[in-house]
Amino acid sequence: MIDIFKLSESKNIIVILLIHLLLLSLTGCKRQKPLIVDFPINSLNRVMSKYNLKMDNEISYDGLGSIRVESEDTTTAYLFVLRDIPVKRAKIVWEAYCKSKDLKGEAFLEMGIQIRRNHGKDIETFLNRSEDDISGTTDWKKIEVEFMVLDNKVNVVQLNLIIEGVGTIWVDQVRLTVLPIK
Repeated sequence: MIDIFKLSESKNIIVILLIHLLLLSLTGCKRQKPLIVDFPINSLNRVMSKYNLKMDNEISYDGLGSIRVESEDTTTAYLFVLRDIPVKRAKIVWEAYCKSKDLKGEAFLEMGIQIRRNHGKDIETFLNRSEDDISGTTDWKKIEVEFMVLDNKVNVVQLNLIIEGVGTIWVDQVRLTVLPIK
């Protein structure tokens, strides 16, 4: 005859051992923290190209100033760049607050990514645009563009503002977030 209490004791010991092994394995895993880089708009010093860009100290989302782009045709504003992202597998997110006035057409954020492959011999370039865009006259709106990097280190990540039309756009409170993924 089987003793139920001894069987129950054996199961408890096995469960306790499994929990202990799981906890030991988890303590050995270091979780990478997200990388967050803010680009405060209180000058145009960090902007890649100042063509068609002006500093606006009066209209601002956060009160520190904003970038104003006045477009008379399709325009690309090259805003910010960050090099050598120290994460190989990550979700990269650029976010910015944008506002528009009398924009006939649309404006959106674009992320450019350069990834080196084959031990640095090959370079691949990717472009991704935000799902949200703005047009007409709008109040401040948070716009995001993201990209998933699964197997290689990112050499360059760049933020552009694309304006397809005529009007004025303001950009403020820009942030790059790199979230490690497993």
